[in-house]
Amino acid sequence: RGLVGSEMCIRDRYNINRGVFDTQLGKIQLSTVTVNGRLQTMTNRKLLITVANEIKANNKNYFVDKVIKQISTRYCDEKNILIPDFRFKHEYEKFTKVFDKVITIRINRFNKPLVDDPSEFDLENFNFDCVLNNTSEEFLQSFIENNKEFFL
Repeated sequence: RGLVGSEMCIRDRYNINRGVFDTQLGKIQLSTVTVNGRLQTMTNRKLLITVANEIKANNKNYFVDKVIKQISTRYCDEKNILIPDFRFKHEYEKFTKVFDKVITIRINRFNKPLVDDPSEFDLENFNFDCVLNNTSEEFLQSFIENNKEFFL
């Protein structure tokens, strides 16, 4: 797992264990934090989105630029790189300008609450190379286990 996401910023800023962001259950848990000078209680998913939007206010490509830099410096000899989450069309466009081949996979999760934010909806009509329907927490782990050659 890379160290470029808003999870790391939240860990450093609010002293929240970044591991809670690795599961859907962790993302729906509540945290009480001070945001913009106000004490607020929100789901960890909403906190991720809030912090990411704050970080990207000055540079919409902040996270994608960090991912590209990390791949270029730490993983330049790797044949395949998995980027487990991108949220915007402009991020995909940036990846395709830098990398020769980009394959996109959408995993539909039907049991997670959505947050009213562009990061949840910008890719709704995006033409993914593959679409998978996830109906359980075990689905993604099983998919990765059964397709290790693609991810290694």
